[in-house]
Amino acid sequence: MQARVDRAHRSGRHCTMRPPEPDVPLEFARALTAEQKLDVAQALWRTAWELTAAGVRSREPHLSDDRVEARVREIFSRAAA
Repeated sequence: MQARVDRAHRSGRHCTMRPPEPDVPLEFARALTAEQKLDVAQALWRTAWELTAAGVRSREPHLSDDRVEARVREIFSRAAA
């Protein structure tokens, strides 16, 4: 992967997009209502749960869905501590 990135950079085909200005995400977040902020937080939490479950499944494909769920709960409970 790094070699491909290096070749693209040397050839001038690298991405020239700049990240957004630091205040843009902050202004966006300030414009959200409390309900919208809660929706975003819940969506992020669901995504984190699903990605964690996918990681558990890829490392331990023999686990049942119930066991994967239990592992994800364990991981999240340790992260919250």
